[in-house]
Amino acid sequence: MIPLDARPRLAAKAKLRFDRHSGHHMLVYPDRGMTLNPSAVAILELCTGERSLTEIIDALHLRASGATRIEVQRDIEAFLQSMHDRTLIRFDP
Repeated sequence: MIPLDARPRLAAKAKLRFDRHSGHHMLVYPDRGMTLNPSAVAILELCTGERSLTEIIDALHLRASGATRIEVQRDIEAFLQSMHDRTLIRFDP
């Protein structure tokens, strides 16, 4: 479980980029890259190390139509945990 006061940020090796050829955002890292869906982009754009997980959840819940805060929190935590497991994101205290 990710502490709600953690401040997620991209790992130094990972960069969020817009690929003008494909028209999609990508997360690029050494010798690899992954195409991101709009939800993933919205989350990662807020992961600057300046906002806590709670602040990110609150901001994205305001944008989510029809989703409860608990649903938004669950989805964000699952996504961030998967990115952390791949060492593409870190959590600052």
